[in-house]
Amino acid sequence: MALNPGDLNFNNSFNDATRVLEGGFWHKNVPEGNQGNGSDVRYTADLTTVQNGLQAQVAANAFTGDQLTHVNTVLADLTTALNNVQGAVNNDAQAEAALRTAHLDIINTIQNDAVLQPLTVQDGVSGFNSAPPELGTPLKDAPHKTFAELGAIFDDAQSKSLGGINPDNFQAIQSDLQIVHDGLEKLIKQDPQTFSNATGIAAQAIVNQLALQLDYDRQYGTNPDVARGTNDNLLDITDVVAGDDTLAKLAAANGVTGWTGAPDANVETPRYQDNAAQTNFFADLIASGNTLGDQAQQLVANGSNADINQFIHTLKGWEQNVTKFDAAQGGIFGARFDNELLGNKGTIGADVAALIDGLKHHDAALVAAAAQGVHDNAMDLGGNNVPLNGGDYNPDGKTIAEVLGTATGPLPAFGATLTPVSQDNNGGTHSAANGAPKGPDAPPAPAGAPGGPAIPAANDHAGDHHGGAGQFDHHQQAHHQWDFH
Repeated sequence: MALNPGDLNFNNSFNDATRVLEGGFWHKNVPEGNQGNGSDVRYTADLTTVQNGLQAQVAANAFTGDQLTHVNTVLADLTTALNNVQGAVNNDAQAEAALRTAHLDIINTIQNDAVLQPLTVQDGVSGFNSAPPELGTPLKDAPHKTFAELGAIFDDAQSKSLGGINPDNFQAIQSDLQIVHDGLEKLIKQDPQTFSNATGIAAQAIVNQLALQLDYDRQYGTNPDVARGTNDNLLDITDVVAGDDTLAKLAAANGVTGWTGAPDANVETPRYQDNAAQTNFFADLIASGNTLGDQAQQLVANGSNADINQFIHTLKGWEQNVTKFDAAQGGIFGARFDNELLGNKGTIGADVAALIDGLKHHDAALVAAAAQGVHDNAMDLGGNNVPLNGGDYNPDGKTIAEVLGTATGPLPAFGATLTPVSQDNNGGTHSAANGAPKGPDAPPAPAGAPGGPAIPAANDHAGDHHGGAGQFDHHQQAHHQWDFH
């Protein structure tokens, strides 16, 4: 049996398995939001596809000599990986380590065989692409001054997370991420010209998401959905880098490459099926976000300082309400959307901070970039969610009616199941909660007045899940079961 290029690609199944493996496995006996039973199911299906294909080719005498030896090595590794899936679901450190070692050995075996590797290539893509690499030196010796050097350390954390985060690798991953988090914060402050406008907002979003990941790492062993959150978060960080031209160039410099994305997969992640409350939430989030972005650009152009200060209070209240809703959902919803919605642990926080900074300094370019960021976030969220009874969200809508104009009825009555995200903590609305935004020239109501933004506490985050009265305990996990001391 003669093999041709692509015959060892197996519909990109192994690349999909590598992508799924970042952060480890999650499993749900009862599916949530049309997300299936878990990444363990997807991983097992991917590896079984590769295993069955190789076994059939071996039976057909497609391999001889070194190639047969290497294929048998791969088959043994596939068996090891599959045998340790359930242990990895249970967050067993030994099972996760065995699975990771076997998975990486498969990639190494195929890539280092000059005959087998070309046979994996289909449409220009190898079916056994590399995972993000480990550091070549101990962390204490690794440089971390440039964006690329920080990215190489981030890749080390990604690599170590393959299979899951457990007491054996927790501290090493935390050390990696803390260095990257602190180093990127420092870079942003030291070089405001490079990290300006959209690039600066993207970099701050990464800082926020790194803080989220530091939190996520501590939830392994107690939060059954945290692996889904880690997978989404790590992949999204590399997508943010790749999506910004400046950051993408900075990620490879002076012979150092970092922020490596996981291999692409042919499998589309199912859109999340929203319930009534989530449908209302996203409809208002999109409408109010688009309207607030417009208002911010109008105010930076011709608003008084008093109007700008009042509007800043509105933005802070909006961010708090978005954060609270996401934190209250938990589960797979939170795991999928925390890195967008969880205030200063996500992209919403980066966008709002940039809007506020731009307004305070009358920086129209920064406000425009942040308003575009809010809209881009709405497009991403709208495209990854399905309204209650089907259809689509309109990410350009500026009223509830416009956002839900292509959704399938019947639709839930707005306000029946939640407080609108465009409503402040005193019950006043500022944009789209009633289906019609304020006119472009209407200034916000005074802080604390009916219809105006709530007066925030001194830290501007009173009542959110990070601390203070009314604190939300994210995922309802007060403690984890590991002892890291």
